[in-house]
Amino acid sequence: MPDALPTCFIAMPITTHPEQAEVYGDADHWKHVMETLFIPAVVRAGFEPISPIAQGTDLIHAGIVKHLSTADLVLCDMSTHNPNVFFELGVRTAVNRPVALVCEIGTRLPFDISSLITHSYKPTLNAWDTGSEVAALATHITDSAARSENTNPLWRHFGLTIEATEPQPGVTRDEARDELMWEALHDIQRQLSELTDERFAPGVLRN
Repeated sequence: MPDALPTCFIAMPITTHPEQAEVYGDADHWKHVMETLFIPAVVRAGFEPISPIAQGTDLIHAGIVKHLSTADLVLCDMSTHNPNVFFELGVRTAVNRPVALVCEIGTRLPFDISSLITHSYKPTLNAWDTGSEVAALATHITDSAARSENTNPLWRHFGLTIEATEPQPGVTRDEARDELMWEALHDIQRQLSELTDERFAPGVLRN
């Protein structure tokens, strides 16, 4: 029996809103991006694609969070600065798991992530571009997975050290949140202490 393929969850805009449909000339633009570009590229890269929830709902539910926590890779499309996608990227970063970042050509990314390697694709989905677009995205997916070393690029970029975990049985959500906040404060205190020790080390005083 062949080994199961690694999984890739696709985090992307779901609903094509009326103003977007007017811009793209397609009332099902995001569905077509997923079916024409993302899923074929994920398959070509050697992953089993996990599609987002059905079109027409923008709710974040437990199934999505589970996929964000357990998938071997998340393909994250930041086009249109969709708030759900940024939330999903935040969840994925919190668990320190690999992502492949993409956006449509012309997207201006926020400063925090603009320095990360991101693949840009053509949103027109022209038939004559499909082959080359799928191939380029598949290469980006395989390269992102290889570079990640099973970690998250934003995690490394910001030097984070605390990974989110599932609450222990009997621990309330508020208690888990408070515990994580205290851990974060202790981590900040430790980093400040290390910076202070480095600054005042003999012969290494810095302004």
